[in-house]
Amino acid sequence: MGRRGENGPCASLGVLSALGGPWRTWRNGNIERFVRADLNLYPGSSGSALVDTAGRVIGINTSGLTRNWSVTVPRETVDAVIDAVLSHGHVTRGFLGVGLHPVRLPDNRTGLIVLSTEPDGSAAKAGILIGDVLLALAGKALADTDDVQAHLGPEQVGKALAATVYRGGTLLEIPVVVGTRPKGQR
Repeated sequence: MGRRGENGPCASLGVLSALGGPWRTWRNGNIERFVRADLNLYPGSSGSALVDTAGRVIGINTSGLTRNWSVTVPRETVDAVIDAVLSHGHVTRGFLGVGLHPVRLPDNRTGLIVLSTEPDGSAAKAGILIGDVLLALAGKALADTDDVQAHLGPEQVGKALAATVYRGGTLLEIPVVVGTRPKGQR
């Protein structure tokens, strides 16, 4: 049910049209599973509950997490966010403090070139330099910035990740401790 409008409460009826595994939003939110309902979100209805036929809440409908369609944030994700806010006052996000861009090396490997570093960021503290090319984190190859974001969940904060770096023709292994994203940064 959406917010009360001029003509009273509004509601939509639909079916689940897509279910999938965990995914990341374009703003790096971790969603437990992909849920999309075949329904229209009326203006002002984003944030409404999706309920099953028994009246149990499945999740929260929103059009704010994807650019093309509305999705349902599953109850498990909502519960995890509530727990984090009640425990810590915010949702903790991992942070390396680097600006990255995908590149292809002459040997056809892909990586991410470091374009900038935050002076107090984890990467700078570990010795990562502008111009370095990150090839892997924790042994997993990197081809896009989404690959890095996958390593920066709240459970990784404070843990050291092995960064495989290409610097001036030499491969280096540099341990980087995942920091906490400063408030106000995306």
